[in-house]
This record gives sequence, structure tokens and C-alpha cells, in this order.
Amino acid sequence: MAALRCDRIAAPYPFNGPINGQNFLAYVERFLVSTLPPYSFDLYPIEQAFAKLKHWLRQAQARSNDEIYSSIASSLKRFQSYARANYLKNAGYAFA
Repeated sequence: MAALRCDRIAAPYPFNGPINGQNFLAYVERFLVSTLPPYSFDLYPIEQAFAKLKHWLRQAQARSNDEIYSSIASSLKRFQSYARANYLKNAGYAFA
């Protein structure tokens, strides 16, 4: 087993036997977790998008469930394609 990253193969572990839930969990806990970077809101583009969405929801001052759902729907339509691309670029993702 191993993890595929854009710059390398990480956490390789030769495993002899079937891969089941128990064996996979052991691999994750013993080998994979130690190779993962710490969680950072700056590294996940969805967090940037959610921050903007929450800003728009506060501006809408929606109080009922129907108003909140309507505000979410209209806010999601406001995300321009260039903004979505910028969130990905800012987080270090490369794309064509």
C-alpha cells in the first residue's frame, strides 16, 4: 500500500494479505497519518469559499429556514468561475 501525491509516492508499506477495513485502518494509523501535513484553513479552497458564503449570509440577515435556504441558493450563484479558480490557485492547486 502507498499514498499517491503529486510530487512522490508516500507512506509505502508492503502488505502481505487481503486489504480489509481492519488492515486499512492499521495502515492509516501507523503509516499514512504521520506523512500528512497539519490541517490549515489556508490550504483548503472550500474553506475560502465557505468564508465568503458565510459573509453573504450574514449580510442577508436571514432568520427563517426558508430565508436561509434561499440566501444560500442565491449566494452559491454569485461565485464567479474566476473566483473559484482563484481559491484553488491560492491553495496551491495546479490546473489547466
